[in-house]
Amino acid sequence: LLDERRKYLSNLGAEDASSNSIMFTSQPVTAAASKTRYQLFLLLLAAFFAADLAISLAAMGEERAYTRIRLQTDALRNGTRTAAVAAPGVASFGVISGNDCLQCAGQPPRNTARAGFECAVRRRGAFLDLEFSERVPVSGWFVYTPDTSPEGDAQTFRLLDISEEGTREGREPLPLVGTSAWVANEGSGLSIFTSSPISLPSARGAFVLFDPRPEWPVHLARHGRICCYLVALAGAVVLGRLNRGRHARLLGTTGLGWSCVFIFFGAVGCAVAGKQRHAWEFALKLPHHTFYMLCGLQERRFLKHIFVATLFNVTADFLVTFGVYQRDTPFVNITGELRIQLFFNIVALFVVIAIGAMKWRITQASFRLIKADKERYDELWARLLADESSQGPIEHLAKVVRMLGLDFDSPSQCQQFNRQKAPGPTGGVRAGESDSARQPDAMEVMFGVETMPGSLAPRSACNCLDQLYAQAWIANVFASEKVKQWASSSRGYLPIDRARDPPQSPNPRAGEPGNSAPSSPLWAPSRFARWSEAVSQEHLAKWGSLKKPRRAMEKLLRSYENRPSQLVDLCRHAIVFDTISDLTLCLGNIVTDSEISVVRIKNRLSTSYNSSLTAGYRDVAINIRIVLPVTCVLGAETHVCELQLILKQFAELKSESGHRKYIRYRNLRGQ
Repeated sequence: LLDERRKYLSNLGAEDASSNSIMFTSQPVTAAASKTRYQLFLLLLAAFFAADLAISLAAMGEERAYTRIRLQTDALRNGTRTAAVAAPGVASFGVISGNDCLQCAGQPPRNTARAGFECAVRRRGAFLDLEFSERVPVSGWFVYTPDTSPEGDAQTFRLLDISEEGTREGREPLPLVGTSAWVANEGSGLSIFTSSPISLPSARGAFVLFDPRPEWPVHLARHGRICCYLVALAGAVVLGRLNRGRHARLLGTTGLGWSCVFIFFGAVGCAVAGKQRHAWEFALKLPHHTFYMLCGLQERRFLKHIFVATLFNVTADFLVTFGVYQRDTPFVNITGELRIQLFFNIVALFVVIAIGAMKWRITQASFRLIKADKERYDELWARLLADESSQGPIEHLAKVVRMLGLDFDSPSQCQQFNRQKAPGPTGGVRAGESDSARQPDAMEVMFGVETMPGSLAPRSACNCLDQLYAQAWIANVFASEKVKQWASSSRGYLPIDRARDPPQSPNPRAGEPGNSAPSSPLWAPSRFARWSEAVSQEHLAKWGSLKKPRRAMEKLLRSYENRPSQLVDLCRHAIVFDTISDLTLCLGNIVTDSEISVVRIKNRLSTSYNSSLTAGYRDVAINIRIVLPVTCVLGAETHVCELQLILKQFAELKSESGHRKYIRYRNLRGQ
C-alpha cells in the first residue's frame, strides 16, 4: 500500500518545502511538477509554443502579393559596392508564384510563363525595378548569370517592395521581399533576410533558383520539435495537478528526447538536400536540447545541466547569427527578430545564474533559523575539547572508529538489500527437499519469493517500501531488547516520558517508617534514566518509533532520488551517556555482539567532522543488522536499523522548540 501511495502521490515530499527550495532537492523536476507556480509557468510556455506553431503553420501557405519589386545589387564579386555598381550583375530576373516561374527581365525559363502576365522593366545602375500588370504572390525568385566576366556577377543583393515607395516618409527603409541569403525565423515561419554574400556559378547563362520555402527536413526539425514541446508541457501540467510528479517528469523528458530526434534528422535531411546553412543551424542547436533532456534524466544535476544548456543555447545563436548567416555583416545589420532571440537567450542565462544566487540566499536564511541552537551546540563542543578529561576519550573514540573501517560516506555501501534468491532445480525448491516437506518462510509468504535466510544480494537493492516497513516493524522489537542490554552494560541512559506516569496522590503516612516517598531517578527533574535503575518502570521509557511514512516519502523525493533502499533509519533508537568513555564502551559491546552486524559508523564526535551539516548537533550514529534465528525466520535480518549514541550534554540541549525550528530549516532547504 505504501508503494502504491508513493507511486501516485509523488508530491508528498514537496508539499511542505518552499517553491524555491525544491529546486535544490534530489528530484527538482518531479517536485516542481506539483507546485502551482511552476505549473503556471509551464502553461505560459505551452501557450507561447501553441501560438508560435499556429503562426508558423498559417505562414507556410501564405504568399505575399506585390505589384512592384526592386532588385538592388549591393556588391559585385570584384568588390564594387552599391554607389559604384553600373549594372545589376544578372542577365535575367524572374519571380516564382505558386508553381510558376514568371518572366520579369530577359528570357523566361523553359518550364512556363503565366498567360496574360506582363512586366515593365526599368534598369538604373544597381537597381532593376519591376512593375507587374497584376498583384503577384511571390514565393521565390530566379536569376540568369550574365554573359560578361564572372567578376561582374552580383554577390550580394536585396529584393525590396517598392509598391508604396512614394508614400513612405523620410528615410524609412523599404520592406524586404528577399535577399541573396535567406533563413526562416526560428519557429515563427516568417522570413529573415540577411546580407551574406553568395557566389553565382561561373558558367554563363546559368539558371539560379532562390526558393526560400522550407523543405520537409526544416518542417521536421521545427514543427515536429514544437509539437513535442506542446505535448510534454501540457501533459506535465495535467499530471502535476493529478499528483503524478514522476510521470510528468518522464513525459517531459520523453518530449525533449523526441525533439532531439527531430532536430537530428532535420539536420541530416538538410545536409542531404544541400541546405548547408540549415544543416549547420540545426546541428548547433542539438547540444543544448540534449542537455535540457538530461535535466529530466539526471535530476540531481539539474542546475548544472540547465546552466550548460543555456550557455550552449546562447553560443549556438551567436554562431548561427554571425557564423552561418551573417559572417560578413556587422551587428547593427542583424534583423530585429534575431536580436530579440539573442536577447531572450541572454536573459535566460542570467535567470539560471539568478537561481544559483537564490540557492545561496536560501542557505543563508535557513542557517539564520538555527543559528542560536548551533551556537549552543558549538559552545558545548568547545568546552568538551577544552576539558582535559575529555580530550583523551575523544581521540580514543576516533581511533576505534578508524580501526573498524566503517566510517565511510558512500550510500551505496550502506543501504537496504534483498536476500539472495534460493537456487533450486524446480523453480526455487532447494535440492534434496521435497516441495511438500518445505515450510515457507515469512518473506515467501508476504512477497511470494523464495529466498535464502541470512544471505545478502549486494546487487539487489530493496526498493519496496512495504517490505522495508514490514521488516522495520519486526526489527524494532528485537532492537529494543538489544538497546536494553547495551544500555545496562555500559551505564547508558534511556529517554523517559513522565507524561505516561499517573499523578501520585499525597501520602499522609509518608514520614512513617516504611512509607517514604519514591527515590527513583525517574522522579528527578532529569529527562533520562539509567536502564539498570529504571527497569521496574519500563512503561516510562521513551522508545524510538518507526519513521513516519510521510517523512520517509519526503526524504525519498528531497534527498534519495526516489530510492527506498537509502532509507536506513526507519527503525531507530538512542542511548544517552554521561561520558565519551561510556559511549565508547557501548560501541565496543555492539561491535563484539555476535548477533549484530555493524554496517556503518558515523562519528560526529570527531574533531574533523563539519558540524554545519547537522546544525551543530553531534552524536555517533551506528547502522546495524540484527541477525538472530528468529529474525531470519521472520525475514528481518537484512534490515538496516540506526542506533544513536548521544552525550547527555547534547541530549539535554534538544528541545521541542528547537526541533520545530529544525523542521522549518530542512523544509526551507528542501531536505
